[in-house]
Amino acid sequence: MLLWSLNPKSSIPYARGNLFEEVKLKTKGLKGVRYFLKKELIRSEDGRAMTGLKRIGLKLEEQIGKLLLPGDEFHLGDGENVTIGPGLKYLPAKAGLRNETVLVAKGGILAKRKPNVYFMDVRLRTYSTYKKDDVVGIIKQKKGDQYVVDIGTRDRVTLSKMAFEGATKKYRPDLKIGDCVFGKFLDLPPDYPLEITCVNSQGKAVGQGNLSEGFIAKVPVHMVNTLRSSATKGTFMAKVGAIVPLELVVGSNGYVWIKSKKVLTTILLSQLFQAASVQPPENYNQLIRSFRESVTGWV
Repeated sequence: MLLWSLNPKSSIPYARGNLFEEVKLKTKGLKGVRYFLKKELIRSEDGRAMTGLKRIGLKLEEQIGKLLLPGDEFHLGDGENVTIGPGLKYLPAKAGLRNETVLVAKGGILAKRKPNVYFMDVRLRTYSTYKKDDVVGIIKQKKGDQYVVDIGTRDRVTLSKMAFEGATKKYRPDLKIGDCVFGKFLDLPPDYPLEITCVNSQGKAVGQGNLSEGFIAKVPVHMVNTLRSSATKGTFMAKVGAIVPLELVVGSNGYVWIKSKKVLTTILLSQLFQAASVQPPENYNQLIRSFRESVTGWV
């Protein structure tokens, strides 16, 4: 966004990329400056229709790796089946018709995962709750048949004592304050309080539940996808795993549970992840070399 003048009584050009529009600024009492945007249908350099500053009729495949702003719309062609992730949402379709329009809900870089999953890569430092996200949390309080869990947000999150594999009223886990758990948000209506569970729809844990021992580190949210890429050869985590054996649980909220054979390597791993979160990907190899030298003789 470029503003060439800040004179409240004048008309100034408003820029978004190569698009310029006229914005009139007027003052009203002591309430500050009010923005009035001239809305008209125009076209950008690539021929895409735009209403005001909103781009419509975009193609998902053409915008991968590009910066998008909230309000931009994608049109799905006939037979185009995609799965949308965080940062994108479907516009409500008419009765009996399929969703053909995808709306950008959070600004960022459009990314794609195989086979056909699209999401917004948003470089956030704080976490916003999202349905069915898997998160790492810390038990903060016991209250009746529930635990209060800290996931790094202001939202109050609860975990039922029955939300564990094999739990019954007589036999259920007795977690203590400070224990770490790995769970997933329940898909509840918007007005319901946030709640996580440590089992899937079949009542199986599938890796979720209490995380014993280990160490909790906090990384920015944009670092989560990097730490979850250990299965792909040549990625950041694949290289780290080749240096030191470790157990790692990465929550969508940026909490990372780390466990290795020695306390020193666990601390060095935490420092490595936090250093990588403020470095561009081209500097990862240098960080990994420094990490290898630091743990030499300790592994």
